[in-house]
Amino acid sequence: MTIAEFCELEGYSTASFYQWRRKLREISRVEGRTFMPVDHACTVVASRSQPSTEIALS
Repeated sequence: MTIAEFCELEGYSTASFYQWRRKLREISRVEGRTFMPVDHACTVVASRSQPSTEIALS
C-alpha cells in the first residue's frame, strides 16, 4: 500500500502525513529515540463496517 492509498483510506491528506512524519523524525533525532510509544485504541462500529484505529500523538 502506498502512502497516498493509506491516507485516502484513513481520510488524511498526504501533506498531513508527511508533516507528522517530519515532526516525529525530528523528535526522534533530538531525543535519541528510535521508537515512539503509541497508545492504541481500536473501535468497532456497530454497522459492522471495517474497524478504525485512532492514534493520538502527544
